[in-house]
Amino acid sequence: MERSLKEYDEAEIIAKSQFMPPIVCGVYFLIREQQVIYVGQSVDVFARVVYHARERTKIFDRYTVVGCQADELDKLEAHYIGRFNPPLNAVVPTNEAYKSLAQIKKAYDVSALVLKAWIAGKKIPYQRWYNMADFAEFTDFLRWMSKENSSLPRNQYKPSHVRQYLGLEERKR
Repeated sequence: MERSLKEYDEAEIIAKSQFMPPIVCGVYFLIREQQVIYVGQSVDVFARVVYHARERTKIFDRYTVVGCQADELDKLEAHYIGRFNPPLNAVVPTNEAYKSLAQIKKAYDVSALVLKAWIAGKKIPYQRWYNMADFAEFTDFLRWMSKENSSLPRNQYKPSHVRQYLGLEERKR
């Protein structure tokens, strides 16, 4: 049984045509089932998204773009990775606004337990990357500790010190 084919003339083909998408520089968001699953950047977003779709490196059903200048790509991408914490982003690009717990631990030279006590005491949600604005007052805690316990090195501070500073624990006498 032969299948009937719709025959188009050239004018009909041209009428159905679409323009090539413009070359857009920006940060793109791959979305699957109403969740941002990946944040990336490119000076040609459409080409990069097509690559992901063709290579099946990321499985998504939609995407969107926030356009920007090329010199803003790293900062904007890092901002949105830190903000949305997409499951397919393994690392956050270098950015002073967002850091992992390990990076914060190294920067302040304190134990992970002290940082976790700060996070819990400030009711900061657990994330892979933290907005450094949530740690703005942490330097006040460090100054307070250096006055209260001047002989104690930072790497020996304890979670109880954090709770005491935040008023969550009675001061020991």
